[in-house]
Amino acid sequence: MTVRVKTCIVPATIPGFFALEVLEDDNGTLTVEKLPVVAWKISERVDDNDRDEISQPVARPICAREVHWFAVLEPDGSVTDGVEEDWPSVDAWLRDEAESRARGRAAYAAKQAARAAQAASPAQQTMPVNPFASKNENNKTLLNIQRRGSGG
Repeated sequence: MTVRVKTCIVPATIPGFFALEVLEDDNGTLTVEKLPVVAWKISERVDDNDRDEISQPVARPICAREVHWFAVLEPDGSVTDGVEEDWPSVDAWLRDEAESRARGRAAYAAKQAARAAQAASPAQQTMPVNPFASKNENNKTLLNIQRRGSGG
């Protein structure tokens, strides 16, 4: 498969577009930084089966060199991520961002709790396997271990 990527930087000529970035302080308070879009990075990716064009706002020089996704505030006050979602306002976008971060923190906490519970539980007894025994003999050994472990 052959993949070609072409990228160019085009100066922003229409005013009123801002790249939005969420900043979170140590207390979990979210604030929005609005950065004027100074250019657009337009990339075209072509492979054997597909062709995609991606436009990204450039608000800082580093954005022209690497992939950095911003939501974009449009002149009409709506916000888009440029890929799949749109919001009617910055407030709606920020609420969605806060909910998404809260879900991410909850999922991380649940994963950490599951790991802690697993580490605290007694290690499962492993079946002694006789490499010279048949599969049936090893299964019988496992059943005997399970019976002894359950008090029976």
